[in-house]
Amino acid sequence: MATSRSIVVRADPAKPPAGARILDARATPPTPIVNSTARFPALDSLRALFLLLMLYHFHEFEPAMAQATVGQWVYYGVISLGFLGLDVFFALSGFLITGTLLDAKAAPGYFRAFYTRRILRIVPAYALVLVFILIALPHAFGRSSWGLTGGQIASYWTFLTNVAIARHGFDAVVPGAVPLWSIAVEEQFYLFWPIVVYFCGPTRLKQVCLAALVIAPLVRVALLHVLHPASGYVLLPARFDAIASGALLAIWSREPGALDWCKRWSWPVIAITVAFAVTMFCYYGELSPGQRGFQLGVLSLSPYASAALLVLVLTAPPAGRLHGWLTRPVLRHVALYSYGTYLLHAPLAYYLTGVGLLDRDALTRWFGPGVTATIAWGLLLGAISVAAGALSYHLVEAPALRLKRFVPYGTRS
Repeated sequence: MATSRSIVVRADPAKPPAGARILDARATPPTPIVNSTARFPALDSLRALFLLLMLYHFHEFEPAMAQATVGQWVYYGVISLGFLGLDVFFALSGFLITGTLLDAKAAPGYFRAFYTRRILRIVPAYALVLVFILIALPHAFGRSSWGLTGGQIASYWTFLTNVAIARHGFDAVVPGAVPLWSIAVEEQFYLFWPIVVYFCGPTRLKQVCLAALVIAPLVRVALLHVLHPASGYVLLPARFDAIASGALLAIWSREPGALDWCKRWSWPVIAITVAFAVTMFCYYGELSPGQRGFQLGVLSLSPYASAALLVLVLTAPPAGRLHGWLTRPVLRHVALYSYGTYLLHAPLAYYLTGVGLLDRDALTRWFGPGVTATIAWGLLLGAISVAAGALSYHLVEAPALRLKRFVPYGTRS
């Protein structure tokens, strides 16, 4: 998962062309250019917020919507928007990774530094979680293994979980491993995108991103007739529009005033996306990756809404309420632990409920059926997941991240 350690806002150093009209100095200046050299805490907090929403969405009770009250419909409708978290993550990765690559492409050691630093960020915690899922979990339930073939085991270690799901559905992966498909999507993106950025100038790169925004929805349409219905949700070509929206924003954010134009459309885009998602929820009673309307409608709008959220964060005044709220320490800590939290939340929930350490029925008996028990369950598992993510960060991820100092961008390979 990309981090926002490499973002800072600076003024455009370019001089105005001869004959250009000089604006009144008291006028509102255009949004400055974004350059990848420091940290952008507000983007960290945005990741944290949507991580928490996703965790809550993942661990909620399955509602009986036919008997639900109006209040429960509204509640579950809001929680169902947790699916947007993944598109926000993808857009963030597209924005941060593309920005980093654009700033590093002229320096020697471009490929070596990028791939080594990605390995140090992703692999240590991922490998630990795979050992937990593939070896520790079956033993915890009295089994020697999950009975996987060599090829199936290899698919986990080579970041191809999404391909297995695309062929056979979510039941194709072992318990606790479903969220790994999105890690696979990002790793596949990391594999080829540095090559694209290296060989494309800004104009051609924008054309590639715009083409992806058009082609990805068409890919989802085609996949509905070729592979499992989940394929349009989990395969990189079908989800690349979300990544491309962030990548396109990274290019535009380096052009003076471009973010101001994007900001004018941000709230309308978000409102249209949420309205369409709510309509789909009311029609189906849920939002599910296998729904045709979800894939063709909601997933086609959510990349634009995700990019719009990034624009609002990037253009928020430092002294404004939004920026102040997004830079609160608690959110920044959650963001710091987000990768391990996301990796561990599903296997931990499976283990703790499977061995009886956590019991949903007990919460239902305590709080009664309905929203209160769901809130308590989501908060409990969310807190456990974040705590596990903190352990993962301090014990596994941070030591590996310290090795990045040996492969800084701009060194000769």
